Amino acid sequence: MTKVYSPNKNFNGVVANVTFVEGVGETNSPYSLDYFKRKGYTIKNNEKKDEENKGQSNDLDNMDLKELKALAKEQGVKGYSNMGKQKLISKLEAR
Repeated sequence: MTKVYSPNKNFNGVVANVTFVEGVGETNSPYSLDYFKRKGYTIKNNEKKDEENKGQSNDLDNMDLKELKALAKEQGVKGYSNMGKQKLISKLEAR
């Protein structure tokens, strides 16, 4: 898992389907990691690239429709607002 450090070291909550406790969360999702990088979070990867991508589909499956649409918008997926969950997952996995 890749560790993600929030700019707020005391943050407890969920962002992009990643749970943070005292400013630290973990994810394997490249989409979430890209989001966190753009938002100024610190990313620390201690595993190999292949292991990082393991479970990517699972992360998307665990996201709700609102989160998937937000991610699709960030990724520039055309027509995302009219898509259902499975279609969004397919489009995001294809990127």
